[in-house]
Amino acid sequence: MKRFLTAAAAASGIVVLAASTALAQDAQLGNQLFQEKGCWTCHGTQGQGGRGPNIAPGPLPYAAFAAYVRMPALEMPPYSPVLVSDAELQNIHAYLESIPELLDPDDTILGDQ
Repeated sequence: MKRFLTAAAAASGIVVLAASTALAQDAQLGNQLFQEKGCWTCHGTQGQGGRGPNIAPGPLPYAAFAAYVRMPALEMPPYSPVLVSDAELQNIHAYLESIPELLDPDDTILGDQ
């Protein structure tokens, strides 16, 4: 699914500039925004998916993520900068990046017994 979204963003011809260093990424604020903006209703509270695809852990690179949020190819409605600013989108992405990979049950202490 991530390959499709990356390809869709690239095929749309959208160019998203890299995040400015002036805009700090805040994962905690991103979590709050993820909840407030309603992202969780389709993508789950930790981006694990549900009605919409899983977007974490391991989200798309920021440029592809931002392009897709602005002009999605599937059922997701577009989120213009009026609805979600670039700074808010960067913070949401930082939150998604902060979500750790799931542990392999074979790597746990219980799995070693």
